[in-house]
Amino acid sequence: MSGNYQNEDGTVTIPEALRPYMDDQELIEGHEKVGESALGSGERE
Repeated sequence: MSGNYQNEDGTVTIPEALRPYMDDQELIEGHEKVGESALGSGERE
């Protein structure tokens, strides 16, 4: 697991301090990892 709580399988472990705000959910099911190409390379305002 890296420092941003994302697991290798794409899931995200919710830190205990945030779980009360997330209906006590422990894990967010992941999608494919988002890369630069998914974010777009156009100019931003």
